[in-house]
Amino acid sequence: MDCAAGLVGEALSTLDAAAIATAGVTVVYAANIGWHDVEAVSGIRARLGRGAPALRRLENDAKLGSVAEYLEASAAGIHDLIYVTGETGVGGGIISGGRLHRGASGFAGEIGHMPLDPGGALCACGRRGCWETMVGLTALLRHAAGPGDPVHDPSLDLEARLTDLQARAAAGDARTLEALDRVADGLGLGLALLADVLNPRAVVLGGYFTYFGDRLAPRVERLMAERVMAPDTGGCRLLLSTLGFTAPARGGALLALDPVYEDPAQTVATATGPESPTPGPAGPAPGDPRPPPRRGRDPQPRPGRHRWVLTPLRSRTAGPEGPRRAPRPRPGSRWRPAVRVPATRTTARAGPAAAAATSTASAVGHGRRPARPRTPCTH
Repeated sequence: MDCAAGLVGEALSTLDAAAIATAGVTVVYAANIGWHDVEAVSGIRARLGRGAPALRRLENDAKLGSVAEYLEASAAGIHDLIYVTGETGVGGGIISGGRLHRGASGFAGEIGHMPLDPGGALCACGRRGCWETMVGLTALLRHAAGPGDPVHDPSLDLEARLTDLQARAAAGDARTLEALDRVADGLGLGLALLADVLNPRAVVLGGYFTYFGDRLAPRVERLMAERVMAPDTGGCRLLLSTLGFTAPARGGALLALDPVYEDPAQTVATATGPESPTPGPAGPAPGDPRPPPRRGRDPQPRPGRHRWVLTPLRSRTAGPEGPRRAPRPRPGSRWRPAVRVPATRTTARAGPAAAAATSTASAVGHGRRPARPRTPCTH
């Protein structure tokens, strides 16, 4: 907890405020760090001192990672997925119908403790044969290198150790390749069970799995196709995370924005204090002939929006280039173009007959009964 408080303190030195996101303030049980009923949020706040921000919620890395991965997968229309962490422990984040699934008491996603090998290695939770003893990072390191190998040294950067193992696999090191095959077999077994129970559209492998995806993915996909009951693996796809170890941090940032989307007005009110009255539109300046703008409407037309204007009949029918041509009706339709009124200069050139037609069309267009055209006197 001291380490966590130190990390939060470093973040606060560069940010004005921070928040840790998730449901509840007490860690009921965390096997890999030995916590039982630990008041994590209040403990961190006590270590940060009086200037600590309001830490409201707490969430584990698997659930936060699933939130970040869902943001990526939703662009492809995937709204049901399982995110599998690949670290010391193995956890799962479940997205169902576009929502994070926590379960009745918040323990949903503890997939690393599925007892798949009862006679297997001892797990941090005290039981034997949990799934994470088969596919977790500790299992990979145990099978890939001896006890004195540098990849076991926790003081070295994890990504550097994984890059070292990645290079060994690329060079064809038999022990490293055998360890990866054992991990793939364990992944195929556990993921097939999850696909049968939850029927997700995708399973996203995160953490250290992304370093060895080219070796793990084909074998895992084949095993899932053999073991999943539904045809075509129930429509489930195996995906490799593009976020790597940063997925939980990204998910925490996204989850912290939840209140903004749920109640934007309350969020703004909390951040800015009491609301101040919004001033209404200002009236015209003295001597300005323009009328004041109407309340609630923008007096200027917005880009991309039409502004309808009523114009005189003549300006709609003829322009500087002369009379406009009426649009042609579509074949089989009852629509007929309206009568077009020629321009004045056209009627002047056409003579008395065209002038009479113009007078008739203009009268029809204005709703008056057209006058009978006069005939020249022959007497």
